Amino acid sequence: RAARLTDLPELLQQLNAPDFDGGRLIRSLDKLGNMRVSNEEICEGIIRMGEDIKTKDYVRLNLWAKSCVLRAHRLGQRVGALSEKCHELRVTLEKAMEAMEYFQSTKEMSELRFQAIQAVRKAPPGDAPKLAGWRPPREPTYPPEDEAVRFTQMATRLVGGRGGGGGGLRVSPWRHRRRRLLVAPPHEER
Repeated sequence: RAARLTDLPELLQQLNAPDFDGGRLIRSLDKLGNMRVSNEEICEGIIRMGEDIKTKDYVRLNLWAKSCVLRAHRLGQRVGALSEKCHELRVTLEKAMEAMEYFQSTKEMSELRFQAIQAVRKAPPGDAPKLAGWRPPREPTYPPEDEAVRFTQMATRLVGGRGGGGGGLRVSPWRHRRRRLLVAPPHEER
């Protein structure tokens, strides 16, 4: 806007300055680097343009070029990282698309299989198959005996019955005495 309203372009041409757009002009005149140009900075910048090129101008140009190279390098790294992420995303999307295509191609078979499994699970159990040569066990003709009653009867026969001496095993008194001696506690006299 200043170039249209003032004679600044003519002044820059008289100083043999290159053609600037607004951003480049502000960067070349901005001494503090805050992207704002005051009147003093404009005056000092125009005076510097009229002077011969000095060593500090080369140093500034070198710093500016180095800064541009570092920015370009950093931008290249960021673009490389972004490219890797895009590649990973592309591979993931390709796998997702393959999965979708597989799903679409096997959808009917999968549904048929699912319905068959559901039908089998919900169906009532059928009769058990009859085995060749198998016969059901015969039912006993007598009622089953009680195991406890049989054990007590056997023990009574071996040891001897209560109250009336019938049919127990006879053990000689000599054996009873010997057992008592073997089993007797040590503090008793023998």
